[in-house]
Amino acid sequence: MLSRVGYALRETWQGFQRNWTLTAASVLTAAVSLLLAGVSFFIQKAFDQVLEQWSNNVQFVVFMQPDATDDQVAAVRSTLEDQQASGIVREAPYTDKTASYEEFRRLFATNPTVRDTLTEEEMPTQFKVAPASEDSVVINNLIGQFRGRPGVLDVRSPAEYVKVISKLSGFIRWVTTALWIVLLGTAVGLIWNTIRTAMFARRREIEVMKLVGATNWFIRIPFMLEGLIQGLIGSAIASASLVGLNVIWTGRIRSVTAGLSNVKDLALVHFIVGSGYVGSIVVRLIVLGALAGAAGAGIAASRFLDV
Repeated sequence: MLSRVGYALRETWQGFQRNWTLTAASVLTAAVSLLLAGVSFFIQKAFDQVLEQWSNNVQFVVFMQPDATDDQVAAVRSTLEDQQASGIVREAPYTDKTASYEEFRRLFATNPTVRDTLTEEEMPTQFKVAPASEDSVVINNLIGQFRGRPGVLDVRSPAEYVKVISKLSGFIRWVTTALWIVLLGTAVGLIWNTIRTAMFARRREIEVMKLVGATNWFIRIPFMLEGLIQGLIGSAIASASLVGLNVIWTGRIRSVTAGLSNVKDLALVHFIVGSGYVGSIVVRLIVLGALAGAAGAGIAASRFLDV
């Protein structure tokens, strides 16, 4: 058993040495395609985090000062209840400090650095307002009634950019997905061609092995292992690059927001993707790389065994 494993590893290493130019091209193509796949997953997660707070047709959020008095909160609530009674506002649920803090920690569960920037006492309470009308004039008039009121920290509305972000998110997702699928298919083709070339170069050796009784699987395994390793090396390069990009991206956002209010810039830090999620992307890339390498090598080793 050990002798067979040793044989497979030696043949795999010799295969890399014989076809190092094709192998390098296959690995780099796989790495680029998998990196693009990782970036696609990364961008989609960032956009999803930004848009999550605007679910359920919420058009704007009234953030109260962390130290707003009960009377100030009651005054805003009373105004919203009057607007609900008149049919202008469909709903405006109030989120207290505890609920706001829990939501904040849930959104950044995989990013302890951001998650721990605020305490529960520093969290602003909020009213998530869903107007009955989607007319931008009506929404802007409503927003104007709350900005500058005593106890109000900020009124944030996505009306100007949420549709743009949604469309941009969808466009980037489909374009990057199409690109990485095409490139990954190209990588499979290159791995297939690399293994085919290696088998053609060793056709006489394969003939001799078959004459002395070697099984097809015994012959195939070194070639399939070679393709699998090519895919794994490509995924390793892509994963390391993605982790590096995430470090640069996170550092850039933190440097931009360093001198600003943590509370007012929660929307911006939503673009930070936690290391836990990046780790899950790395796992996907490794699986995709292994599958791509095994598929290309497996097809070639099966189709061109009779050389």
